Amino acid sequence: MTEKNPPNGDATPEGADPAAHWWEQPTAAASGAPDPARSDPTMIGTPTTPFAGQEQYTPPPQPQYAAPPPYTAPQPQPQYGAQPGYAPQPVPFQRTRSSKTPWLIAGGIVLVLVIGLFAGCVALINTASDSYKSGGGNAEGKYAMDKITNACNLIDTSSVTKWAKTPSGDPEHTETQPKSYTGGELKCRATYKEASTSSKYHTNTASISLDVSFLGDGSFADHDYDNWKQYDTGTTGSGLSSGDVTGIGEKGYWHSEVRDYSSSAITEYTVAVQDSNVSIKVEISVDRADGDSFDKEELGEVAKAQVRKALTGLQK
Repeated sequence: MTEKNPPNGDATPEGADPAAHWWEQPTAAASGAPDPARSDPTMIGTPTTPFAGQEQYTPPPQPQYAAPPPYTAPQPQPQYGAQPGYAPQPVPFQRTRSSKTPWLIAGGIVLVLVIGLFAGCVALINTASDSYKSGGGNAEGKYAMDKITNACNLIDTSSVTKWAKTPSGDPEHTETQPKSYTGGELKCRATYKEASTSSKYHTNTASISLDVSFLGDGSFADHDYDNWKQYDTGTTGSGLSSGDVTGIGEKGYWHSEVRDYSSSAITEYTVAVQDSNVSIKVEISVDRADGDSFDKEELGEVAKAQVRKALTGLQK
């Protein structure tokens, strides 16, 4: 390909430049233009005229395709349950109507409860007012405390001076007026002392206490007498004894307890009764040296006498 002479044994044209390549030489064509058939195909591209002995390339025939059928839009499917030829009818919206009956019943129940509660409060207030005006406890009872300004005036506190003569301070007393939940209370306590005649190391004492409790109004009210009796007589053992009291009030009991120590003994004697709308309890306690003897039965008689005195002072 680098030879300067033309291929196929052709002679170099006249007037050609002996230093130029053969494809750069002018040809003897009549037009004076270079002959494409004599050009190097690798240098100037594919010749437009085939070489001698070669057939012109003819491309194979292209397959023919049939035209696609025309597009047809899909038809809408009928709704479920719809009849041919009839358009489905929309279901009209219906609001659910709630029943007012349960609310009316509930409102009626609440109204009844409110009325009942109001009536109960009014009754309770009226009851408390009646109790206060009556001066103590159930208005239908036989006893009242409206005239009592000092609970110690209901008993004789000096009744225990036979066991100890010198007052140990002034008697203490409280008066609790009736309220809606209680009928009122009265309390008194007095204490006396004296030196022992048998022991220079011991001081004898004697005390008396009074508890008065009125029955409150209402079905829920209870007598304090029942609680007192359960507490005092519910325990048994050495030095403990109790029994019934008759002839004073509707019912009553007595209880005694003796506690011995090395050189002295304490004796307590209680008498409690219930009558009508009041509960009354008198307790006497004596602390004496062993050499200073006394009659325990006498304690019981003094206690019963003070209960009777208190009942008399509380009568309406």
